[in-house]
Amino acid sequence: MLKSSRYTSLGQLVATERIDRSYFGKMLQLTLLAPDLAEAALDGRPPPELGLPMLLGSLPPAWAEQRASVAGPPAASS
Repeated sequence: MLKSSRYTSLGQLVATERIDRSYFGKMLQLTLLAPDLAEAALDGRPPPELGLPMLLGSLPPAWAEQRASVAGPPAASS
């Protein structure tokens, strides 16, 4: 709707469409998710670490950092 110039700002879109600002902000953050992570989640095969708390938390903006966050710390070698 923003791309088509129907609305000129996020505030206008939220007010006109009666969307909760907090919810909208959380959903907007999901648009920054690395494409492969988004695809895995939509296909029903997300990594176990990619749960709702992580998605609604503060994800790193860089896709490589997101992937590293999901992978977790490296396993200790024996």
